[in-house]
Amino acid sequence: CMISDNTATGVPEHWFDPVGGGGMYLAAEATLFNCTIMGNSAHCGGGVYFCGYSHLTNCMIFNNTANHDGGGVYSFSSGLMTNCIIWANRPEAIKSLRGGPGVTYCDVQGGWEGTGNIDVDPGFAFPGDYHLLSTSPCVDAGTNNPVSGLPATDSDGQPRSLDGDGDGQAVADIGVDEFDPATPTLALGATTLAISARMGQTGSQTLEFRNCSLSTMAWEVQSEADWLTVDPPAGQSVGEAVTTVTVTADATNLAYGTYVTRLWVDADQACSSPQQVTVVVYATRASHV
Repeated sequence: CMISDNTATGVPEHWFDPVGGGGMYLAAEATLFNCTIMGNSAHCGGGVYFCGYSHLTNCMIFNNTANHDGGGVYSFSSGLMTNCIIWANRPEAIKSLRGGPGVTYCDVQGGWEGTGNIDVDPGFAFPGDYHLLSTSPCVDAGTNNPVSGLPATDSDGQPRSLDGDGDGQAVADIGVDEFDPATPTLALGATTLAISARMGQTGSQTLEFRNCSLSTMAWEVQSEADWLTVDPPAGQSVGEAVTTVTVTADATNLAYGTYVTRLWVDADQACSSPQQVTVVVYATRASHV
């Protein structure tokens, strides 16, 4: 599941007030697997507010914000987090009261006491795409035996766990993604492109994507609009090298205004494919001063 861009407004008068927890307010026992909680905000507990004995396993709590405490997690209980990435939250990753939560085999920015925890940049494919690369410290760094049980698949439906680091042992990764060196995995550098094109002329922007595996990925990019072209329109990505294509908007026959259309990046043999890119084109005209 994806829980993003939510805001809990107001300032709590009591510890149990639900204005904490921009992404999730857990007031009872719950178990969550493969959840991405990102871009949320609140007075406290921008991502998650623990107020009950809940379990988060193979989740990611990323880029959440709190005005006061617990940008990522604010805990007033003894919940558990296992195999989770808690990163890029402000003002801190976790704020804990009353001794909780229990954190093990997690990648926590700023560090956190607990078995198997690390404090290393997760090594995402792109800043906005959370697939792991082969060099990620989260690969094979989790545990196969969390208290709540291990999810059978990752967020893309890939089996969990796999031998991601090639040492002969299949160990769960930390986070929502399970790195598979043998199966192509499509990761996008952006899901929205903005292009400015003078009326009667063209404008361009680049789009980056990559294969998050050690295999070869055949791909193609298709456009919804006939005045939007991609160069090259198809190819192969070998290993994890970044592929860059040029997206060009032809404003020859476009009137002044804003146009919204779509591209699809498709890799038949890859998981997490196809993926959609929204393209916003601004057809502009000259200004004479």
